[in-house]
This record gives sequence, C-alpha cells and structure tokens, in this order.
Amino acid sequence: MGQGTCGSAPKEGATFVVPDANQDPRYLMCFASTQSEIVVPIKEVKGVLGEIDIDSGRLDAFDQNDLEVLERAASLLARDLEAQRSKYP
Repeated sequence: MGQGTCGSAPKEGATFVVPDANQDPRYLMCFASTQSEIVVPIKEVKGVLGEIDIDSGRLDAFDQNDLEVLERAASLLARDLEAQRSKYP
C-alpha cells in the first residue's frame, strides 16, 4: 500500500490518471507495453475494498469520460459488495 500508482490510489482514496507511464515517477512497470494507466479505488464507508486498474498501450488513452464511467462502476461495485456482506456477516 502506497507504492506505485496501484498502491497510492487506494491509500489516497483518489483516482489516478497517468497519461504517460514513462514520465510518472509513481508508475511501477508491470508490462513494457504500458503507455498510460487509470486506477480507480473501490471505496466504501469503512475504507477501500479494491481498485479498477486499466493499462493502455497508447499514450494519454484515458479522458474525463473514462474517469467518470469507471468511478460510477467502482461505486456500483462497492454498493453491491456492501450489500452482499450485510447478507452474510
């Protein structure tokens, strides 16, 4: 937690959009082909449950629309996971 973009986004509870992975000091290479990345935390009241992490082979591949759609998806996932947890404590 706190290392790289995938560790920093959930620690900070914020979405990270990395337009150029080669220029971002937080980025830790997993795939040599990755040029850009978006990391969206899946948050609930008690904290972060996980994250959505998408890499692209194109520079600056993610825009505001991608950010908004993925944040809505993360919110829906968090609500569903919370509901499931309340059924099976």
